[in-house]
Amino acid sequence: MEHCVYYFTGTGNSLAVARRLSRKAGAELIPVKKAVRETAVPGGMIGVVFPVYMFNAPKIVYEFMGKIKSCDYLYIVMTMAGESGKTSRRIRNIVSANGIRLDACFSVIMPDNYIVWSNPQPIGKRQEIQSTMEQRLDGIVETVTARNTHLDNEKELKATGSAAPFPFNILPDRVNQLFMDTGFRFISKLDRSFNSTGTCNGCGICSKICPVDNIVMTDGKPVWQHRCEQCFACLQWCPHEAIEYRKNTVGRIRYHHPEVTVKDMMG
Repeated sequence: MEHCVYYFTGTGNSLAVARRLSRKAGAELIPVKKAVRETAVPGGMIGVVFPVYMFNAPKIVYEFMGKIKSCDYLYIVMTMAGESGKTSRRIRNIVSANGIRLDACFSVIMPDNYIVWSNPQPIGKRQEIQSTMEQRLDGIVETVTARNTHLDNEKELKATGSAAPFPFNILPDRVNQLFMDTGFRFISKLDRSFNSTGTCNGCGICSKICPVDNIVMTDGKPVWQHRCEQCFACLQWCPHEAIEYRKNTVGRIRYHHPEVTVKDMMG
């Protein structure tokens, strides 16, 4: 197909955006977790939708971008509750090594879902964000259909009150980037902080929806394999809320996009 939209998602936010985008633009929708297994990713027009973690794209997205070998027009759509740091610059460097140009970069504010720091925003606020997202997508489709170059100014986007704790809520962006980059180097090992509780019934949903196949079921319990992207799909989608991250998430409200199902996540 001439236009393909690839996506990576944990709570479903990026899938919801990618699905709407593909429908509006008449593009084929493909999960990154399947496409990254290919030796090379060809394409006419390619869009990649993904969340921002620690001012970075998930590692699997960086890996996927490096496999794009031919492309007439390339754009990325980053979903986030705050800012993307240097993510677009890093992706531009990766694809340019293959002679590919990053033509457009968009940022879409979505509900804050980093449960380690806070509960999700109230439902009313989430609905407001969803409405704004719809308007943003119309503009994105118009830009990519015309194959225009574009780079969002994230400072001009409406802030959503992302609940970053001290000191990240007061430090300059450049200092935050340094902190996040340091942590990002060890992100695959951070799954050591996940644990399953006594309410786990061994259903295996966490293993089935993990977008990087990082969980295996052993004796009816999840065991993390240290390839984690910190997407928190396992925790957020567990039907029994039987997965916690240290003590930070105990008693906190789980979140996943209301229009996305477990079946969608397994796709």
